[in-house]
Parts: sequence; structure tokens; C-alpha cells
Amino acid sequence: MSAIKRHCLSLLALVVSALPNVQSAPLSLSERYGQLPLSFEVNRGQVNSQVQFLSRGAGYSLFLTPGEAVLVLTRPQTAQGVVLRLGLVGATVPLTGEEPLKGKVNYFHSDRSLTNLATYRRVQATRAYPGIDLTYSGDQNHLIYQFVVAPGAKLSQIHLAVQGSERVVLEDGAVVLQTALGEIRLPRPQFYQEVKGERRQVTGGYILQGQHLSLAVDRYDPSLPLVVVPVVDYGTFLGGAGLSGGGSDNRGYDLAVDAAGNAYVVGESNANDFPTTSGAFDPVFNPGAFSFVQDGFITKLDPTGTTLVYSTYLGGRNGITVRAIAVDNAGNAYVTGDAESEDFPTTPGAFNPNATTNRGGAFVTKLNPTGSALVYSTFLRGNSDDFGYGIAVDSQGQAHVTGYTDSALFPTTLGAYDTTYNGSRDAFVTKLNASGSALVYSTFLGGTDSDTGYSIALGMDGLAYVTGQSQSTGSFPATAGAFDTFLDGGKDAFVAKFNAAGDALVYSTLLGGTDFEQGNDLVVDRLGSAYIVGDTSSLDFPTTPGAFATTTAGGNDSFVVKLNPSGSGLTYATLLGGSGTELSQSIALDARNNVYLTGSTRSSNFPTTNGAIGPILGGPRDAYVSVFNRIGSALLYSTFLGGSDDYDTGNGLGLDAQGNVYVTGFTASTDFPTTPGAFDTNYGGFIDGFVIKFGR
Repeated sequence: MSAIKRHCLSLLALVVSALPNVQSAPLSLSERYGQLPLSFEVNRGQVNSQVQFLSRGAGYSLFLTPGEAVLVLTRPQTAQGVVLRLGLVGATVPLTGEEPLKGKVNYFHSDRSLTNLATYRRVQATRAYPGIDLTYSGDQNHLIYQFVVAPGAKLSQIHLAVQGSERVVLEDGAVVLQTALGEIRLPRPQFYQEVKGERRQVTGGYILQGQHLSLAVDRYDPSLPLVVVPVVDYGTFLGGAGLSGGGSDNRGYDLAVDAAGNAYVVGESNANDFPTTSGAFDPVFNPGAFSFVQDGFITKLDPTGTTLVYSTYLGGRNGITVRAIAVDNAGNAYVTGDAESEDFPTTPGAFNPNATTNRGGAFVTKLNPTGSALVYSTFLRGNSDDFGYGIAVDSQGQAHVTGYTDSALFPTTLGAYDTTYNGSRDAFVTKLNASGSALVYSTFLGGTDSDTGYSIALGMDGLAYVTGQSQSTGSFPATAGAFDTFLDGGKDAFVAKFNAAGDALVYSTLLGGTDFEQGNDLVVDRLGSAYIVGDTSSLDFPTTPGAFATTTAGGNDSFVVKLNPSGSGLTYATLLGGSGTELSQSIALDARNNVYLTGSTRSSNFPTTNGAIGPILGGPRDAYVSVFNRIGSALLYSTFLGGSDDYDTGNGLGLDAQGNVYVTGFTASTDFPTTPGAFDTNYGGFIDGFVIKFGR
């Protein structure tokens, strides 16, 4: 992932997922066991003297001794429990706390009390094996072993002994510990080396002998560091070689994940050999000989990342881009984007199946669960340029869309909030009925200058929230009592919430400093708070005390903002970046309101966390994935994601029920991280899309 130099230390991380695949009960991990350690407390007599550090939580206790980690798991409200011991064979070394935390632990008993006990983010075992240091750390759902292996040290020294499981088996390269409470998995490790600036994969994996584990690799250069990345479940390219076979332009723009862990990816490709599947709606590239013209695509990957469930073009002869996707509970895919082709595929009975001559417009298309047919497909256009950027679907199968229009005749509905085109460009917010045959409501949103809607999300009440960018000084429709009612710079982000009928704003606020801002994506929690990710170049962007970063690190930074439910104030607002340029693209929220985001960075000092997949910038620009805690005060996880080239960008991000992270985007790196057995491990040339799944 990152360009590690010859004399640098290499990292070996082993991740133990705490029961992510329990078969005996339908509860999720967070409901059953809460979070594995985010901190470790020092033992000063509260437990057995052999224990040096410990951590406790709902349904678990973790005890670290000089030679092993002891994990005690219990099923809440039952007497069932499991004690698992993960021992370091032949290693017994003292442990030290690293990265002290502000929190302290107190115990009060009738006979004596222990107070002000220190807590740490990491625990270090120096020289656990000759030339090898060990660090314990933790985040949600994972206990992480991280070995730092000096050049020349022997990987074969590392042995883990498992005690307490009923059976230990190897399954697709992962280690499965079978217990009375279900399965615990140690994900399959991935190995690579940096050779002359190029990342080369090394074949290797676990060796299981009874209940003892070791690591082994095939041929590699022992004078160079060997890097093991265990938390990537799969990584695959997604693209074609193009008409000449010399490469093509393939870009993943958005992603959705269903309950089964299938990933749905959309984007654009100008490759006539982009991978499609038999029986798909449109398996044939449409623009013919015009290699500079692209088709949209919709691709569904199975949970292992090895197989396309379906993959189809969506296009016409003059160019199509699919920009956003939403998936309903039945597996229907709803997409939006923009079509320059009058022959874009629409369906009879749709709201508007007709394009103007030589021009298309924004569109909304619903694809059936097998990817074999259009349920409906309609234009959403006026008399000029129209672009669809964001889409969401409600429980009734009604699609909500936002984007921008230059069309005074863009379709609006009687009584909608704003039926009059305002300026040089307006955002729009449109709700289609379940059959795609009519507008439930459709409205402009903007002032007298340029305004764009980039993303739309639905609250638990079904109301639509929109974010984007405004340049309309003094005329963007902010509401009384909103957080910020005035444009502060040349461009500001905005957040607007509509009522159910689309005829009024619940609130509308601007968000920015004295330079440029843009809101790129948003999600809404169960209480109606909106979380917005975007970009800022303002030194005075509004942040909140105690946030992770309250001042810019230089260049253009990403931001994450949580608005209160009324839109009148910031619950928290933080920046994220390094000394270079950051661009954000996508945001997701887990059950604990931790915020996940992806984008791209040019900062070698972009903040990463211990145990990251990619701790070092791999090229001039990498994708990134970062996770903030529920109050925006700390990073739970942050990693670079890329190869050695200057074109690695994360565009779409999603989560599954187990907390696995899925990312799509595009890359020009031949050494972008893929995994053995993934659908496509061969770089096609020029620009390839990618899809990666990993657990933190």
C-alpha cells in the first residue's frame, strides 16, 4: 500500500474479530458484546497479579499478561461463557502502556479502593521475539496484534497457541475458532514487499498444527521488509483494457451494500470489454468506435469479492455517467446520473421517456434484483443541462433525487416549495412515486447565483435532507433560526431539510468560512441529526471545542459536521487533513453513530491510526478511509488506501451489518492492493475502478 523504504520497519498485524459470525443467535455483535477495547487500564491489584493490563466491556473482559492475551466472552442474560487464550509461544516479556489517555479508572470496595488508574490506547511488548516488537491495540469489534519485524528478523519465530476453542480450522485462508457461542475469525493475512518503488504480492498464509498457528511465505527478498495486511477481506480492480487493449477509463463513483453483504457499484467506463454478465440488461458497450465516450455501469459483487452476481452497461451512443445508487430491501437498484444520449434506455409509462434531440438530461433508473431488466427508467430534465448527483429510496420504494439544473423548464410540481428558476444554476429536489410514472413533488432550491445539490438522505420520518454548495450571496434560502443564514465566502456548503409534501423547508442553513466550502455527502441518525462531510479551504471554518481538529493543517481540508435535529447549531464540527490537499466524497454511519468517510489526500502527514492497513502515503495521492468516534473527538481508525501512482481516489463507501467497510473509487496504480482470488487482480491500464472490503 505504502512505499516502505529499505531500512524501515515492516508491520505485521493479526486481527481477532470478536464473534462477527455467530450462528446461534440473530443479534448483531454490537448488541451482543459491545465494543472491544479502545483503552487498556493498568493492573494495580484489581485482578490477578499475572495480568499487567486489562479492558472490560459489555459481555467481555480482556486480560494481557507477558505471554498471552486472555479473552473472556459471555452471552448477556445467560450463564454461557467462553475463555479464549491466545498465547505467544516462547515469548515472555514485560508490557508497557503507550499513548496515555485522559480517562482514569476507579474501584471502590468496602475494604479498600483503587483510584486514578491510568489508561492507554496501546500496550507494547518490546522484543517479544528477537528483532520483533509486539503492540496490542483495539477498536470496535477487534483486538489487534501488531508485530514490528526488523529487516533480517525471522517471521518463523512467531507462534500463537490457541486454547479454549472447541475446534480450530482453516477456511479460505482465515482461521476459524469454533466455540459454544459461535465462531471467531482471524482474517486471512495478505503479504507484499516494496521492490524498487513497486508493491509486489508475496504468497503466504497461516500454518495450522493442532491449535498452534504460525506464518509462512513463499519466495521473497529477505533484505527487504515483508508487510502483512490481514484486514483486507477482498480487493479487486473493476474495469476493462479498452479497444486497443492498452487501457481505458473506468471509475467507480458510488456504492451500496445489502443485508447479505453484496456490494453494488456504479460509475462510468469507456471500455468495450468492461466485465458484464450473461443475461444482464445490457452486456454490450453502446458508443461503438468512439473510445472517448463512456457508458455507465451497474455491477453487483458477491460478499467474497470473487464473483459478479450481475454487471451491466447503462448507456447510449453519446455518453452516460451513473453517479449514485440506492438499494431497497428487495435488491432493486435505483440509480441517477446524467445522459447526453437521446437513445438512453427509458421505459414506457415512465414519467418522461423522451429526450430532446441530441441531448438527454438527468435520469432515474430502477434495475430489478437480477440485473436483467429495467423496472422503470425516466428522464428528469428541462430545456438545458441537468445532472443527477444523489439518490435515496424510502420504504415505499419512492426515489428521492437531487442534483442541479440550468433549465428554467425543469419539471416542478404545483405547490412545491419553489417552482421558479432562480439563477444561473439551481439545485433540485425531486421525489418520484414507486412506479416511476409521476412526481410526488419536485422543487428548485437556490438563489440568484449557482447552487448544486450533491447528496440526499432520508430520516427515520421519511423526510429528505440535502447537502451541496451555494454561491448565491444574500439570496440562498436559509431559514430563521438556522445555524448560519448568510453566505460567508465565495462558496458555502448548505444543508436543507424538506417537509413531507416538499412545499416547505423544515430548516435550511449555510455552512462555511470566508473562503470556499462544499458539502459532498450526508447521512441522518435515528434522532434526526444530519452528519455532513465536505471540503473547506477556509482558515475560519466553524469547528467546535474538543473536536479532533479545530484548525486547518494546510491546503484544502475535509470536514465532518453533525448538526442538531433543528439545524440551529453544531453538535460537533471537526477538520481532517494534513499539510497537502484533502477531498472528501462519501460518509456512512454505524449503529453507534461513529462516522466513516472516504476521499483522497496528498498529505504525507495525513493522520492515520495504529494498525492501519496503509500507514504511509503510497504515491502523490492516495484514497483514505477514516472513522471518527460518536462525538467527533478522536479517530477510531484512519488509513491510506492506494498504490504508488498519482490517481487513487475513494468515492463511495458503505457498511454491512458486521461493521465491514466497503469502498469504491478509481486508481492508476499497478500496485493497488488486491487480494488473491478476488474477481480481478490485474490492472487493466490507464484508470481502473476498484472495490475493497475490510474489517477494522
